[in-house]
Amino acid sequence: MPKSFIYDDGWQHRGVCNFSKISAAQITTLHDTDFDLNMFVHNPKMDQISEILYHSNNLKDVPSAKLVKAFLDVFTDIDYVIDIGAHIGSISILSAMMGKKVVAIDADKENLNLLCSSVVNSSLQKNVVIIHGVVGMSHKAVTWAYQTNGNHSGNYVDTEDITWSQKSGSNWRLEGRAPFMMDNMIDMLPNMTTSNVFVSIDVNGYENIVLSGAHLFFKKTKKLYVQIVTFYRS
Repeated sequence: MPKSFIYDDGWQHRGVCNFSKISAAQITTLHDTDFDLNMFVHNPKMDQISEILYHSNNLKDVPSAKLVKAFLDVFTDIDYVIDIGAHIGSISILSAMMGKKVVAIDADKENLNLLCSSVVNSSLQKNVVIIHGVVGMSHKAVTWAYQTNGNHSGNYVDTEDITWSQKSGSNWRLEGRAPFMMDNMIDMLPNMTTSNVFVSIDVNGYENIVLSGAHLFFKKTKKLYVQIVTFYRS
């Protein structure tokens, strides 16, 4: 079982991984010269990122994964990869396969269930820590909003800056779920600040909120590399 936590004023070791809920999941393989990347995905007819992964044969066909692979091949001194908005974990699994310690953070438990399964399937439990939570600019309870059409690639957190109503439209609808805790990076990840860190951020246009609360964390890292993912915009 991977190490998995719910973030609520600290890492609470409570069942994030629920393998009974992945019976309908499909598995796909991305081939590379160094290894094969096996991943559980959502229904590719419904989820945007799963569709891209499912219909790609090679790692190089997935822009974000191709970029991260090339980066980690060059910058071999990275200690930790922090995957914010991990979704089902293409960057997390790839980084772990390359021997990096990974912290994968996402607000969607269904995404994390698939990520957990991919971690176990590839025997990466020692490399990956999974957190159900939200990285932002302050410590407060927020409400997660999710699409009801099966697309897990465009979920949002309700904040004072962007509300569900602003993101609702004729093609899809958002519904709120119970509040849970948002926190900034320095409070959520206090033990990684003296390391060489690669941070990947994919939060559907909320990057400014993550970055606004990350300055202390960034200031204390030994070496810092940040990737803002814009390949999958819902």
